[in-house]
Amino acid sequence: MKLLDHIEVTVGDDGHIELRQPTNKEWDEFSNARFPVKRGGARMVDRSNKARIAFFDLLVTKIDNVEDSAGPITVDTKERLPDWLKQDVIFRAFENREDVEVKN
Repeated sequence: MKLLDHIEVTVGDDGHIELRQPTNKEWDEFSNARFPVKRGGARMVDRSNKARIAFFDLLVTKIDNVEDSAGPITVDTKERLPDWLKQDVIFRAFENREDVEVKN
């Protein structure tokens, strides 16, 4: 296995989203943000959806052939991407051990 400095995820038929590899510190912060433990009761809380969205926004470097009704979506306009798509891209790229390909 060759580790690249980026991961490309296919979205739909011809859309591509490129993410840079996270640093170890970024990965640790993402992992901790997903399931923080509340003080006192030591109860674990599921914050994985919000953590995935923030991780996507941090790592995305390129968006090609993805558009909505307002036109093409770029890194500068990534806020127009639906949160479910951002979560799915992160899940497929980093949490799922199968081939990386997202279809919507």
